[in-house]
Amino acid sequence: MAKETLILKIKGMHCAACSVLINKLLSKQEGIIAASANFGSKKLALEYDLEKISLEKIKELVGKLGYTLISSEDINEEAEKKEEANRLRELRDLTIISFLLASPIIIYYMALHMFNLQHVHDLFGIDLNYIYFIFTTPIQLGVGWHFYKNAFTALRVGSSNMDVLVVLGTSAAFFYSAIGFFFLNIDHPYWESSAALISFIILGRYFEEMARGKASDAIKKLLKLRPNTALVEKDGKEVEMPIDEIVVGDIIVVKPGGQIAVDGMVVDGESAVDEKIITGESMPV
Repeated sequence: MAKETLILKIKGMHCAACSVLINKLLSKQEGIIAASANFGSKKLALEYDLEKISLEKIKELVGKLGYTLISSEDINEEAEKKEEANRLRELRDLTIISFLLASPIIIYYMALHMFNLQHVHDLFGIDLNYIYFIFTTPIQLGVGWHFYKNAFTALRVGSSNMDVLVVLGTSAAFFYSAIGFFFLNIDHPYWESSAALISFIILGRYFEEMARGKASDAIKKLLKLRPNTALVEKDGKEVEMPIDEIVVGDIIVVKPGGQIAVDGMVVDGESAVDEKIITGESMPV
């Protein structure tokens, strides 16, 4: 067996169910020893047998789900940052469009139910249901299109995710209302159900993407604080070495005002250390 262990970047993930979908698909493949996709980091920890399956085949399988695997050497941080900004901007625009169209419908039906008002059929000679149908259609089929796309991808591999539930619920409300209103003379269609559900879910996706982006930036800034080299005591001399070359048992020398490059135990000397990087509180200990 020729084992290979890799950490790959995943493009296209939008919810925690995506990682479950990827793990489910890869676990069925012969030659995959272990596969663990993480939605938070958008990475895949992969261990596979080179003799039974190739990396290109794995990328092809994941690609059929609508995701892209990127090797560490192919990662372009500048392009990734630009792509994340575009994704956040897209979600923001979809959220604004969705709420602009959905707000009149949501407010109207909330007022009906909260204050037990009578349903107004006509406004200046125009049936309100026609107006609400015009407002709801771009929300359901436009803003909600990526829910349909992701749901289809999940169903195609025999799985389910949150998008499938969103599509089932909103489609039932929208198409029942449309058929009922135009063909069965239903007095009270459920336009507000699909409009409100899609609007609030897309808002949640926007907040989630924004929070994850801020957390990712904070982690990257934190990692930049880590020193790249350390002073190592070798044969009575202090030698500057890259931290990747330090092994268990090496004696690290930390000068006053210097940074502690690796984990370890104090074997000699004493001083005060600022634990801000660990606790967030700038306190000498």
